Amino acid sequence: MWAQCPSGAVTLNSQSDVNNFVAMYPNCDNISGDLIIDGPITDLSALDYIDAIEGDFVIANTELISISNFSSLTLFLNKLEISNNEKLVEITGFNALIDLGNLFIIENNPNLVRIDGFNSATDAFGDLWINGNTSLQFISGFGKLVRVYKLLGISNSPLLQSIPSFNNMNSVGRTIQFTNTGLTDLLGFDNLSIIGGLNSTLGLGVSNNQNLGAISGFNCLKNIEFDLSIKDNPQLKSIVGLSSLERVGRFFSIGNNTSLLSLNGLQNLIEVSRPGYEAALVFEIYDNPQLSDCNALCNLLESNGIIGLKRITNNASGCDSESEIDTSNCIPFQRVSCTSLVSPQNGATNVELDADISWQAISGATSYFISIGTTSEGTEIINNLNVGNITTYILPNNLPENAEIFVKIKPNNDLGQAKCCSEESFMTKAFIPQCAALINPKNGERDVPITTSISWNAVSNVTGYFISLGTFSGGTDILDNFNVGNRTSYRPSSPLPENASIFTTITPYNIAGNSVDCNEEVFFTKPESLGCTALINPINGSIDVDVDATIYWNATPKATGYILSIGLMPFGTELVNNRDLGNVNAFDFIDNFPFDTKIYVSLIPYNSSGQGEACPTESFTTKRESIFVPDFFTPNNDGYNDVWLINDPLDEVKVVYIYSRYGKLLKTIRNMQNGWNGSFNNQYMPVDDYWYSMTLKNGKRINGHFTLKR
Repeated sequence: MWAQCPSGAVTLNSQSDVNNFVAMYPNCDNISGDLIIDGPITDLSALDYIDAIEGDFVIANTELISISNFSSLTLFLNKLEISNNEKLVEITGFNALIDLGNLFIIENNPNLVRIDGFNSATDAFGDLWINGNTSLQFISGFGKLVRVYKLLGISNSPLLQSIPSFNNMNSVGRTIQFTNTGLTDLLGFDNLSIIGGLNSTLGLGVSNNQNLGAISGFNCLKNIEFDLSIKDNPQLKSIVGLSSLERVGRFFSIGNNTSLLSLNGLQNLIEVSRPGYEAALVFEIYDNPQLSDCNALCNLLESNGIIGLKRITNNASGCDSESEIDTSNCIPFQRVSCTSLVSPQNGATNVELDADISWQAISGATSYFISIGTTSEGTEIINNLNVGNITTYILPNNLPENAEIFVKIKPNNDLGQAKCCSEESFMTKAFIPQCAALINPKNGERDVPITTSISWNAVSNVTGYFISLGTFSGGTDILDNFNVGNRTSYRPSSPLPENASIFTTITPYNIAGNSVDCNEEVFFTKPESLGCTALINPINGSIDVDVDATIYWNATPKATGYILSIGLMPFGTELVNNRDLGNVNAFDFIDNFPFDTKIYVSLIPYNSSGQGEACPTESFTTKRESIFVPDFFTPNNDGYNDVWLINDPLDEVKVVYIYSRYGKLLKTIRNMQNGWNGSFNNQYMPVDDYWYSMTLKNGKRINGHFTLKR
């Protein structure tokens, strides 16, 4: 790194805080504590280089409209919270994050419409909670999420229309909750077989979703360790997505779903609750006024699979009591079977980019849903599209080249989609990639810092890039065809040579080969670059510095002068504003520095070629103003120094006793503003030394002497 990071937590409360932080730590990429961004901040783009945060990461109460930054962030160790940002409309990016920490929460952002990104995250080690975003319409991304160790909750987002499929997810440790959303169908979760197991909390809760018409997802879910609760969903008609469910470990409740007609899909349910709940109400179906078909509970009731009390009431005739449910002829739920690819076949390679997708026809299917992506369970090309009753789909656009294409096709009929269908994949053709061009520094750019990071435009369908650097055309004396992988930037491990021509060649490559005939580009580094200096006295971080201290610093090689600023905040100039001192190494401030104050010093060396770069601000703290006891006084009525007067700016002194050299008490002072005029019993005392005993309010005693002069 070219600059160090601060230790511990970083708190940024204003846009100037953000800008100053970046100026002070231009290449800091690892925050060792919390990163708290809280205040009227409008732009976070300068923080995009941060790789890791070893504590909490909070973005709250800002004036951001979009959060599209942090593309380099790979981890935070504790909490990510994005909350109470009144103007925030979208959250995108965060696509390098590998896990979502111990708590992931996006909450109470009233104008947030879209959440997109988080596409590299595989684990959430605590809760993943998206709540109270009242304008939220779209959630996408989270394409690789496999595990949520505690709660997955999406709630109080009444305009929400779409969520990710979460089809890579195979484990949720405690709870999945959908409450007060705008979803019309609860889809996805194709590979989730169990919910719960870590704690006795709600397993699957679906409640108060005003537009929800169907629960079509969760097709492989067999076991809910604790509760299933489906309540207060006025448009809900179908729950056939739960057709694999065999066991609910504690409470089962379906209530107040005013449009629900049937419990079709629960035919495989055979067990509710567990020993220890025999006296508890564990099974409820109530207040579903159109629910007349509960025969899907046949196997559960016929096998006495409920441990505990039951309440089946206030539903339509046919399901208004347990006795109305027919258990004489239990029929298993029959879903349509899965299909498989015909063309391209699973595992095929070198597939044309304009290939059509074909699959086997399945008996009983009335339509097919197809999803296509470039990652396992991905849907970025086609997202669960109902293509009707056909077995060939013509893609609207060519597939990406040199890519693994993942396809999942789910046959469908009146009983719902086929369950637990496997995805298949094939590889498209690879073509030699095009060349790349420098973005920073640009071709021909001059005065480039020797510590620059080199970046170039991204080229499609590449596996990676080779980079060569030299000080002459065709040269590789700095770097010889180095493989940087699939990244579009590279920072040399050592500074580049000064005042040099840097010839650069970027060569993209993939499985088909390397780009050919890529142009060599060149930029020119700065000449005679200067280093920075450092304080000698007071050294950086000093405390209890005298207010009349002279500042000294190290000489910088090649410097012909120094520019000095002194202020009361980082980069401040209140005391000295960019003063050109010439070629000296000391500065004596004309006035005393203020007492008990942190003083910030910025020293920038310069010469005829320019100034030192990214020179840090240093600081020291002055002594606090303390008790001052005069060494002498002259009570001769000349109006000057007539009273022996203690200066007690912090009101620390309780009482002062004044004695003659023979120990006789001459004066007791309890108000330090009064002092002693040199008299006793209205007679002036002679020229001599006198003694004092001072008692402070903290109990400390100080003794000393002073002189009375004429």
